[in-house]
This record gives sequence, C-alpha cells and structure tokens, in this order.
Amino acid sequence: MLRLEGIRASYGSITAVKGIDIQVPSGKIVALLGSNGAGKTSTLKAISGMLALDEGCIKLKEQSISGYAPEKIAQMGVVQSPEGRQIFVSLTVEENLRVGAFNERRSAVIKERLTSVYEVFPRLKERSRQVAGTLSGGEQQMLAIGRALMASPEVLLLDEPSLGLAPLIVKDIFEIILKLNQKGVTILIVEQNALQTLKIADYAYVLETGKVIMEGKGSDLLQDERVIEAYLGGSKS
Repeated sequence: MLRLEGIRASYGSITAVKGIDIQVPSGKIVALLGSNGAGKTSTLKAISGMLALDEGCIKLKEQSISGYAPEKIAQMGVVQSPEGRQIFVSLTVEENLRVGAFNERRSAVIKERLTSVYEVFPRLKERSRQVAGTLSGGEQQMLAIGRALMASPEVLLLDEPSLGLAPLIVKDIFEIILKLNQKGVTILIVEQNALQTLKIADYAYVLETGKVIMEGKGSDLLQDERVIEAYLGGSKS
C-alpha cells in the first residue's frame, strides 16, 4: 500500500530522517516507535508532503507521491491526524469534521461520512453543536481523528494520538484505532506509548536519530528484551 524507499529529509543543515525503508501493507497497523528526536514525526511529515525529501522515494500503490503537495497527497488517500490535535477551537465539532471533507463537494457523501464518523465516535455526535475548544483532551483527540476520517483515507497517519491523555482515555483511543483498522483502514501510527502500540500493531519499526535500528512483528517486539528495557520501563505488564 505505502512504501518508503531510502528516504532522507532535513531541516536546513540537520538531517532528521537518514535513509529509512518502511512498508505499510494494506489493511495493517504499522507503528513507528522511538524517543523524542528519533525522526518519527519528520517521517510522517515527509509522507504527507510537508517535509521535502533529500533522497529516496515514497510510493502509494506503486505510484510515486514524492514531491506532491500535501493537499494532493490527501486527495490520493493518505491523510494525517497531527500531533497536538490542531483542531479549530472556535468552530463547532461538526464544523471541524466538515473541514476534513475539503476535497468532497457532494453533500450526500459528506452526510454519509459524518454518519460513519459519529458511529465510531458517538460522543462527538452528542457534542456536534459544541464549540471544539470546550471539549476534553480525549474528545479533542477523537475529533482530530474523526476529521481525518472525513477525507475517507486509505492510509491514516496518526501522530502521537495518546499524547497528554489520562490512562483510561488512552485505552479508549487505542480501542478505537483497532476498530478503525478492523473496518479496513490501513494505519501508520507514531507513538511513544510503546506498550499499547505494540499490542495492536501488526508490525513495528524502532527509530533512533533518524535511522531504523530494529523492526519486527508487534508481538515479537513486545517480547524483545531490548525493547522492554528501552521503551517499556523494564516491564511489559
């Protein structure tokens, strides 16, 4: 579905992504793990067209999308829910969701997508007329994911969806991510919460200073002593 081949990307003189290869098969959940500064978010930005490549190629269904504008990449089906949620706080919940359908003009299709999002996030339906800035952190994260779903993505990029949320809400968010995948959405997730992520990921890559240092099935990495020591605090319970 989505393939990164030897991509390198920089911010000025600082190289953030150093020649990595990643595959995201159709219908799977693939995770990018690593500490702050590992290059995870930069990788997502490169995929989304928000960070130019120095080298390498990004392909969607064998078609290169390298160098495409972010809106073109979104129209092709690769949609990102960004770190920090970045919702429009002065708009209502439903207005935020409708912004996500920017590439769709047919009102009937937008209505269908709204119905689908509300099925996944019934809490958003209850708060559809509420100003987004008054939502809780967990509800704002649901809104950010729901807005991305309004673009009808083939590949959903999730950047730190559990960041800053209470443990009980984190559990809800990961259950929702799993449910979305079961509905057929291919997911690439960036997370520091390695434990919860590896529990749902089919495959995972561990990044360190812009390079892939480890990869494998999520279930295998969950048992790997190096991962347990570095990212699970010495425990996988």
